[in-house]
Amino acid sequence: TKRMLRGKTNEELCVLPRLKKPAKLVTLRMLTRVATNLFMCQKNVILPIVLLRFMQISLKYGMSEYAPFAFATYALVLVSDGSIDEGYRFAELAIRVVDRASPSVKTDVLCLVHMFLYHWKNPLRQSLEPLMETYNLGMECGNIEMGMLCAGVYCLMYTFSGLPLAHVAADMKKFAQQMLEYRQETVYTTISPIWQYIMNLTGEPDDPLQLTGEAMEQDELYLRAIQSGNTATVRNVLRYRLMLALLFGDLQLAESMHLEIEKHEDDIQAHFAIAREVFAAGITYAGLGRSLGLAPYKRKARKMLKTMEKWIKSGNVNCHDMLMLMRAEIASMNRTADAREVKGLYDQAISSSSRSGYVHNAALACEKVAEFFRTRNDYYWAEEYLNKAHDYYGQWNAWSKVRELERVHPSLGQKNGDGGSVRSGSLQGRTRFKRSTSLKHAAIKFRRRVSDPTGVKVVQKPGFSSANSYH
Repeated sequence: TKRMLRGKTNEELCVLPRLKKPAKLVTLRMLTRVATNLFMCQKNVILPIVLLRFMQISLKYGMSEYAPFAFATYALVLVSDGSIDEGYRFAELAIRVVDRASPSVKTDVLCLVHMFLYHWKNPLRQSLEPLMETYNLGMECGNIEMGMLCAGVYCLMYTFSGLPLAHVAADMKKFAQQMLEYRQETVYTTISPIWQYIMNLTGEPDDPLQLTGEAMEQDELYLRAIQSGNTATVRNVLRYRLMLALLFGDLQLAESMHLEIEKHEDDIQAHFAIAREVFAAGITYAGLGRSLGLAPYKRKARKMLKTMEKWIKSGNVNCHDMLMLMRAEIASMNRTADAREVKGLYDQAISSSSRSGYVHNAALACEKVAEFFRTRNDYYWAEEYLNKAHDYYGQWNAWSKVRELERVHPSLGQKNGDGGSVRSGSLQGRTRFKRSTSLKHAAIKFRRRVSDPTGVKVVQKPGFSSANSYH
């Protein structure tokens, strides 16, 4: 594929002759569906072969409405292989020619671009509105699967952007209801860990470390995902358990989750949540290195740091504050380090997170510097930073974490836990699921791929009532 592309400029690729062989057009249409299904199940041994073949057909026989999909999926292969700059080039090409595609193919392309590619060079929040627009496009044109996937990606990207969680928790529930109404059980299964992760943060879970509640039952879903080969769901369960374990202070569990994640190194390594995985692993190993003083943990923490530095060098703008906190945590592993210098590194991380609107990262940084000062028996600074962490978690609407801090540190419970004055509606890039959108979709007569003369068969799940109970 690289040989076929050698020497071709962006302009030359955009004006390639149109594909004239109907048989090849049918092949591309079939490969699009095959690629989508392989992607949903993360069949990563076969997927790159299919995507590269897709690009080769387009280059050899000419461009069609599937050209944007060819560019986007080739970009995905490149980024997964570590060629971020070249991959982003083809992502931009896909966007440049996406209007040539049908609405259904356009939905596929935009979903892939914003889930896997755009975040490598642009802030996460800049993808929120396009994801909602693509969700609407997919629902209107009948590409329900990718439209609903966009909804799930939107909710997760919103969460990682540091915006208040209360709103997205309500939106996620409504999106999940729609997924069941339209029988998108694969998408529902894939995003269930995301929804439960949000619920564990905003609600009152029996055990915040377990992904069990309204959205899913952890052990049952994990076993079913393994048996069915749905590695995307397997990784999601591991990923969000890692993040919860870090957030609630169980570093041993966080380590075990990351060790399981490492067994899936052949998965697609381009998703925007990958950076969060590396960050969580780096903070976990640095914390273990500081508390246990073992060299293997320190080496792993530095390995994660190097990965983050490489991404930032390639132009990733979403990792700067995470990198700063990782540097502070690694500096804190040295038990003879100057406390003022370490405090300065933490303060830089907190300031960077706060300025960027990543209040969840600022909260974690404050909590970590408080832990550092407790190891130095400096309880004045420990309390100061715990108060800040309490406020930041409140701004994020992570109420279960707020309550956990108040339980462990009763003096914090005397504070007003309203989460500060940050208003979600004023934050850049915010586009919420609206009731009007839901009503609009209820009125649309979709063309279903599967014939069902009785209408939509609703699959009942615990926590849901009738098909239109939220209208």
